Amino acid sequence: MAMLRIAAIVLVVSTALALQQTNLRRVVAGNYKDTQLQSTAAAVGSQHLIDAVYCWAGESMQVDDSAHAGESMQERALDMSIHAGWGFNEFQVSFRSLLKYAPWFNKVYVLVNGPAHPPAWAANETRLVMVDRCTLFPRGSGDCPTNNSYACNSVAHLIPGLKEHFVFMEDDYYFVRPVNSSQFFSPVGTPLVDFSLNTGSFEEVYGARADLSGPDMPPEHLPLHMINDDTIGQHAAHSPMPIRVSFLKSMESKFSDWFAFLRSHRNRFISLHTEDYQLVYYWMLFANKAGEQRPGCRGTPCKCDETLCVVDCLLDPNTMVINFNDQSVENWRIVHDLVVQRMESFIVPSWFSSWRVWSQSSRFQLWQHLLATPVPFWFIVSTVVLSIVVFSKESHPK
Repeated sequence: MAMLRIAAIVLVVSTALALQQTNLRRVVAGNYKDTQLQSTAAAVGSQHLIDAVYCWAGESMQVDDSAHAGESMQERALDMSIHAGWGFNEFQVSFRSLLKYAPWFNKVYVLVNGPAHPPAWAANETRLVMVDRCTLFPRGSGDCPTNNSYACNSVAHLIPGLKEHFVFMEDDYYFVRPVNSSQFFSPVGTPLVDFSLNTGSFEEVYGARADLSGPDMPPEHLPLHMINDDTIGQHAAHSPMPIRVSFLKSMESKFSDWFAFLRSHRNRFISLHTEDYQLVYYWMLFANKAGEQRPGCRGTPCKCDETLCVVDCLLDPNTMVINFNDQSVENWRIVHDLVVQRMESFIVPSWFSSWRVWSQSSRFQLWQHLLATPVPFWFIVSTVVLSIVVFSKESHPK
């Protein structure tokens, strides 16, 4: 009788483990086949060539994330008043995810302060092009070098040789599943907006002019920008942005004074609101009917400020890209490992990934995550508990 019980328990546990292993492959490796990548690469030949553009502080601004160096970097990074660009070389992970999940891109232009060689880890990447962004600023040394990423964003469309269609990226955007060029541009080349907009989605960039004062006043003729709320606004400001060069050149012609004003700020300029370039860009698309709204076309929005959020996003089969924006050394190490494991298709249990982040999460978040853990995991736990009870009763008969 005992042997039958043991055999039944072994069978149940084996089945549960097989189911959990299937789920783990989906969580870490992504639920897709290599043929998807091949078909994407083949299909792009009939569509527009698409470049990618990054603004980057440069290799010299990246700090080793060892304990001592990491602490030093964290002190600098937490000085958010200047956004100087110190980092842990997040760009390497972002670029690698682009190679893995968007192999259809044409070239990647990286805008840095001054002349620069490709980073050591990308020395042989023929599609990576380093650009001295100071050569793109109309006033040259009058506005550059700059620590203002918004100012850098505003000159991306001036890159010589840049394709008409490009996707603007940041070094803290990480693709985690295959994406198609058709998720960024329509068949006729219209930029796709992956959320809904209406006339109530916007406000004045710097607030009401009557409330402004000081020596650095913005020009009279200004665009609007998206309201930077905790949902759509944050997603719009922290996700890949499809752009047409000709459209932005027409916008610069229309708002030349504002472009010049934005570029004059070597550090981020804050009045009543920030002058976030991406939020202004989406107003330009909306106001000129130059974009096509297609909510969800790039998957579930995933902007994370904590590691547990990244784990949950990896569990979501609709997550295509993750933004992780946190200056903590330990948190970056965890997220780095999670994203790299996904790209390398390592089979790492979701509960193991979660275990590393639990010490940094609230008790409510822990229970919330446990309840969301896949059923096979709970089935294993229940089976083990049941086994202990059964053997305990057999060991102590009445």
